[in-house]
Amino acid sequence: MLLALVIGAGLAFAWARRFVQDDAFISFRYAEHFAHGQGLTWNVGEPPIEGFTNMLFVLLLAAAIRLGSDPIVASAAIGLVSFVLSLLATHKIAEGLLASRPLALACTLIVATNASFAAYATGGLETQLTTAFVMWALAFSLTEKKQPVLFAVASVLAVWTRLDAALLLAPAAVMLARDLARERAWPKLGASALVSVVGVGALLAIKMRVFGE
Repeated sequence: MLLALVIGAGLAFAWARRFVQDDAFISFRYAEHFAHGQGLTWNVGEPPIEGFTNMLFVLLLAAAIRLGSDPIVASAAIGLVSFVLSLLATHKIAEGLLASRPLALACTLIVATNASFAAYATGGLETQLTTAFVMWALAFSLTEKKQPVLFAVASVLAVWTRLDAALLLAPAAVMLARDLARERAWPKLGASALVSVVGVGALLAIKMRVFGE
């Protein structure tokens, strides 16, 4: 109940600070072209060019546009849902590391009411979506009950959203792999590695196929 109140207060704060930045319209343009069958291109009729940094976000926007949504509305919806997921991951990490529900709630409240964090629940870009995937990846790797396959899934989704998310997740991946090796949990280590290789490999293959390099 208290966690729901904290998240609700965070959402109200985020909505009060909503905005759309000009860079978002680059992603909107690509998403609209893709949604209308014109490919991932900046100008209709020209070859595809990767002038965006957020593949998964553009694809989600394109799906929403295809269903009749306005890209500004769709981006805000994705951002606000991601904001909630980020706060849930924050609570899970804090509760696991601090072993205290009151302290976990306090940590979640601090994050929820951070002005910059709340503002980027909207903004029109992939900021909060990337954050949600990164935070859940960390939640699956830092808490006592580690879930390496889910860590790999969340990490792949983060990299699909922004390639540089790999820089944030690499240290956690190394530590998790070390712990699994020490425990001789080879099946879990192998499964998570397979998910990572296939997931990132698919992204790179699509980039090569569509953009040529």
